[in-house]
Amino acid sequence: MEQLLSEEGDTMRPEEQWGHLCLLQQHLKCSVRNVLRLLLANPSLCRALKDEAWARGSRGDVFIKAFGEFRNLILERLLTSPVEEEEKTRFAADISLQIRKNAEAIPALQAELAAAIRTREEEIHRKDNVIKDLKTSMQDLTTDCEAAIQQVQEEGERKQREELQASQARSARLQQDIQQLGAQLSALVLEHRASELALRKRNCRMETEIMNWIQKYDTDMAEKQAEYEEVQAAYAQEKAQLTLLTEKHAVLLQEYSQIEEEHRIRQ
Repeated sequence: MEQLLSEEGDTMRPEEQWGHLCLLQQHLKCSVRNVLRLLLANPSLCRALKDEAWARGSRGDVFIKAFGEFRNLILERLLTSPVEEEEKTRFAADISLQIRKNAEAIPALQAELAAAIRTREEEIHRKDNVIKDLKTSMQDLTTDCEAAIQQVQEEGERKQREELQASQARSARLQQDIQQLGAQLSALVLEHRASELALRKRNCRMETEIMNWIQKYDTDMAEKQAEYEEVQAAYAQEKAQLTLLTEKHAVLLQEYSQIEEEHRIRQ
């Protein structure tokens, strides 16, 4: 419909276009009135059309959308002045020229794209080869690592066996030394048992002497404490007397100052 109006607009003057549109609008109104009269006269047809509309809602939407586009196109035609129509025609010509230029540039761009794709594929192929080489190197490295790990494990097991044998030999020597030292210890215990008994007796004697000294110290300290308490009581008494004398001296000194002041005033 839009294409038909566009073709007619290209061959008609604006006045003819306006008359043609008015005539088309009247025909459309008459057709709509006739359809509405038929629908009002036949309720069953209305229900059938409603059911068909529910079953074919998409086609109705398409018709409504196309009718809306037709309405918008008519309004645009009516509101467009000849100058604006000429500008739109010139703009469409410029767009067509630009499209032709773009179409001419497409083969060159496609060639550049193909070259870029080939370059990209070559780069990908090169990287794939590098990845394959790296995988091979990693496999070789894994094999070498496994061999090295096996060698280290065998070396560790050998050293562990040697250390176990050396440890067992050292343990046997230490056990023999322990037995010898145990025999020497028993001999020393028997040898020093008499001296131990003498030391115990001496220890008991010294403990008795220490207890005597402690008792004497406690007695002396009790006597000293009694003397200290007596001295402390005498000191407290003398201190109280000294405080009393100090207070009396302060009072006498104040009275003396007053007497001196009165004597000076009388002179």
